[in-house]
Amino acid sequence: MHTMTIEVEDSVIVKFQQFIKTSFPQHKVKIINVVVNTSDEIDEVIAMSDLSANAIKEWNDLSEDLVWK
Repeated sequence: MHTMTIEVEDSVIVKFQQFIKTSFPQHKVKIINVVVNTSDEIDEVIAMSDLSANAIKEWNDLSEDLVWK
């Protein structure tokens, strides 16, 4: 048995699942997990990935570094 991870757009996920279920015998192929990412979750991940440590003023404070010396 093999496992594969794929990305499918919202507009086709139901059709894709139906295709898999109806095109192959159940003992040959099964859908193990379906993860739905909402646009809010995606926007949050993008916002976090765009955050630079240099943009956080408190982290640029040199007195913070002295604590660790």
